[in-house]
Amino acid sequence: MYGTVIQMARLIWKAQGLTFNVSGVEQLPATGGAVIAINHTSYFDFTFAGLPAYKQHRGRKVRFMAKKEVFDSKLTGPIMRSLRHISVDRESGAESFEAACQALKAGELVGVYPEATISRSFEIKEFKSGAARMAQAAEVPIIPHIVWGAQRIWTKDHPRKMWRPRVPISVAVGEPIPPTLPAPELTRLLRIAVTRLGITSVRFTGGEPLVSKNLEQIIAATARLRPRPEITLTTNGVGLARRADRLAAAGLDRINVSLDTVDAARFAAITRRDRLTDVLDGLTAARAAGLDPVKVNAVLDPVTGCDDAVALLRFCLDHGYQLRIIEQMPLDAEHRWKRGEALTADDVLAALRRHFTLQPDATPRGSAPAELWLVDGGPATVGVIASVSHAFCSACDRTRLTADGQVRNCLFATQETDLRGLLRSGADDSAIEAAWRAAMWAKAAGHGINDPSFVQPDRPMSAIGG
Repeated sequence: MYGTVIQMARLIWKAQGLTFNVSGVEQLPATGGAVIAINHTSYFDFTFAGLPAYKQHRGRKVRFMAKKEVFDSKLTGPIMRSLRHISVDRESGAESFEAACQALKAGELVGVYPEATISRSFEIKEFKSGAARMAQAAEVPIIPHIVWGAQRIWTKDHPRKMWRPRVPISVAVGEPIPPTLPAPELTRLLRIAVTRLGITSVRFTGGEPLVSKNLEQIIAATARLRPRPEITLTTNGVGLARRADRLAAAGLDRINVSLDTVDAARFAAITRRDRLTDVLDGLTAARAAGLDPVKVNAVLDPVTGCDDAVALLRFCLDHGYQLRIIEQMPLDAEHRWKRGEALTADDVLAALRRHFTLQPDATPRGSAPAELWLVDGGPATVGVIASVSHAFCSACDRTRLTADGQVRNCLFATQETDLRGLLRSGADDSAIEAAWRAAMWAKAAGHGINDPSFVQPDRPMSAIGG
């Protein structure tokens, strides 16, 4: 079907008298997945952006992500579905994100517009993070495509000129962009952090760190550093059962598993996959591998969260895990967070107190984000991380290095310091150390969530690392 549609399109283009200049096709891989990131100036961009792959590699196809309304149309919907393009529901993007990641992992090319909508000025608009997050999750490169000329045929706020003759169309393919730092670059930055900047604890998070095939190698390299840092990992736990022993052998000290509910139906609704059993098996495997203490991180649903908190705490007490409940923060990909709808630490504690006796833990908290409470006299504890309602910014001592080599001095920072650029421009360790120090010295006094002027960062939590 795809080939038939292409041939029909080429006949139409010939009748229109369109001329094409396609360059950089050698940048496209012959096999394997890749995110095709396309600028967006016209309703026809996708028809031309698939040409380089189709021409270079004997009809290689691009699966485009398009808004749900295109699939709902009686005219275009059947065609889009037959070509196996990916529907995007902007009100609920997680399902389309997962579908795109699965296609990428299966070796498909997936086309996406990082600008999300057509640029009326025809200049590059600010990018959304979805393309980068997909590439990171699937461990595939991003290949930029620039389409120019299609806006002369049909674009937003301009009349259609479908039969305008001899319109020149240019499609340029750029060099592949790795979604994450290669292992040697990452381990170099970790060495600088530990040996020059005094970092004593390294946490691998995400996104999902278990998608990295080199994770054990990177952990082992970190464990060889002196002084040796504590090494921890935060994961969704889905693939943990089969890797827990290898992670422990590589040098991982302990683990946090994200789990928002132990109710199977709610878990499937939240995560859009029926994998609760896999997560529970991962927790068991982590305990068996000696990754103690095993911690469970929960961000509660505003509607069912109080019930989930009680069930989660009972589950953790029964299995010897440590529960940490985290207030929902304005770091969601859809930017839908609303203060009045999220559960606060006080809401959670009130719900737990109806079932358990809670007493403040006298142990000094230091820079730890969780306030600990003894449960039914102890020694078991539950931690509550009140990032929004009871901010602890003055005690925060964390620096964040994103998977693509950017330093963030705060989870909510709107600016980043590019260490990847320094690495690749030949900067020595002293220059990188100085840039990292300067970034942290510029850290604001607080995250500002409760300030009327607060602006949510463009990167969601999954692209920053919590």
